[in-house]
Amino acid sequence: MKIKKTSILGPIKRIIYIVIIAIFAALLLFVYIQNQSSKKEYEDKQIINLFGKQRMYTQLMSKDANRVYGLMYSLEKVQTDEIREEIKEQIKALKESMTSSRKDFSSTLDAMNSGYLQVDDKQIYIADSLTNASDMLYEINQSWNGFSDAIRAIVRADKIDYRVNNAFNYINDRNMELLEYSDGVLSVILGDSIESTKKLERKVYIAIAIVIIGMVISLFQLMRHIVLPFNHLYQGISELGITTPQMITKFPTRKKVTPVVKEINDMFLKFNDLKSLIENINNNDSFMETLDFINKTFSSLIPYNYIGIALFDDEKKTLRASHGVSDGTVEGLPENMMGKLWPISETSLGKLLHNGKPRIINDL
Repeated sequence: MKIKKTSILGPIKRIIYIVIIAIFAALLLFVYIQNQSSKKEYEDKQIINLFGKQRMYTQLMSKDANRVYGLMYSLEKVQTDEIREEIKEQIKALKESMTSSRKDFSSTLDAMNSGYLQVDDKQIYIADSLTNASDMLYEINQSWNGFSDAIRAIVRADKIDYRVNNAFNYINDRNMELLEYSDGVLSVILGDSIESTKKLERKVYIAIAIVIIGMVISLFQLMRHIVLPFNHLYQGISELGITTPQMITKFPTRKKVTPVVKEINDMFLKFNDLKSLIENINNNDSFMETLDFINKTFSSLIPYNYIGIALFDDEKKTLRASHGVSDGTVEGLPENMMGKLWPISETSLGKLLHNGKPRIINDL
């Protein structure tokens, strides 16, 4: 009949794999959280920066338009050529500034309409957030169309006329409106970012809970397949008298655990001694060699000073001491015991032979 072999290595391997996977998952989760947090923080800063620039461009264009209008008005009143040239140079510089601001504002607005904000070589996706701000984005586009045309009209003008007056009035009327709508879109985007961060946190908490549950289950399985079986084994061996009972605290420290580890090592040494004894007997060594081996090996397991062998006579009425060894503590042993006779009926073995039941001597 083929003997089925069992091993605890299978469950232990599974537990180890689960623990390793849980640790690896926790590390990946930590890296993911750090990456997402850094990414969200970076994107929020860039979005705030871009909308801050949009606000600056709007104010700068409005301010430059007012200055250009004032300089054009002064240009009509000044007759000196030198002063007129200075004014024209100032107007030219302001128009270049207005053109640059209009171009930058328009570029960012086009990116917003596409759902992406371009920052250096990276794109920030905002299409989902803009869905909630579509009305405000529409108003920005409408206001900007007129605002951009007004800037262009002032840049192209050489003097004040009705086109310049209309453009100047439009810029002043729509300046605050454009700022307010831009701030509203920014608030929506940042609000969605905060909500997205909260969702990420909830997912992280769920993932952490799953990892913790996995670790707890692994520890439970470890207790089930390793600690508890080992505890039963240790208790069983203790009942055989091979170990010495230890008082272990509920929360064992190194000072408490070290004696237990030493005792376990001693226990296996005793098992090796038992194995050696069996091998010694199987090798057909003499009684004296076997007794001498027991005397030298098992004194730590069973306290004794003398070990001897007594043989029955043919009628099983008397015992004769035939072999013996001693540690020398008691003088005259084993010499004084050799050859002595005892009636079996006067010993506890008489009752044992009569009943035929084995006798177990405890607390050696």
